Amino acid sequence: MPFVPSNSQKKRRERSIGILRKRNYLIYEDPLYSIDDSQAVLREPNEVATRALILWMVALYADATPQDEVLEVINEHRIWDKVSPEEIDFLNNRSPNSQDKLGFKWRLESAWILLWALKKICILNWPTKLCDCRKMVNVFRSLEHSGGLDGHFSLKNKNTILDVLDLTFRQNWAARQDRILFLETVSPEEASVVQQRHHALNWLVSLDNASWDKVPTHT
Repeated sequence: MPFVPSNSQKKRRERSIGILRKRNYLIYEDPLYSIDDSQAVLREPNEVATRALILWMVALYADATPQDEVLEVINEHRIWDKVSPEEIDFLNNRSPNSQDKLGFKWRLESAWILLWALKKICILNWPTKLCDCRKMVNVFRSLEHSGGLDGHFSLKNKNTILDVLDLTFRQNWAARQDRILFLETVSPEEASVVQQRHHALNWLVSLDNASWDKVPTHT
């Protein structure tokens, strides 16, 4: 039976393509759709807040925060069961290499878009601009302390999140195509931001019900 996109999928595709055309992005002209409203199941707000804090702590360790300080926060909140296998290996490594550190530092961008989804960040900047670490410090400072994850959290509505997901996965396609064709119109930095956002958003909408390390970002 042929795939028939919903009206919301069609509208998101048209909206995203319009935005990307104005910014001279490569456009995939054939029918290509992101997950539909009926398929997307948003994670619970407290689960999202916990994941954002873990991403923050992993990135802090990658950025030279002492290992014992990072582990103390995770131990205090008793959230080791929410830390992914790849993150556990990294956090328990006393001497991670520079490549691993760089990869985990990029997870700040995943944390940033989760904070946006949690209404902790008002405006989601275009991916040519990196996340604002100063703002993130203020948000995560309250979460790091005991009881910080027991507060009340809420997510933006599903429609808003899916709008951004649709745009993001088209940005990711454009960035990958740009690299394949050696066009150099999308910087490696921008491509990395988009990749992290796509990963986090697909996790947020429970795409394939995948665990954090296994989240697909195919385009």
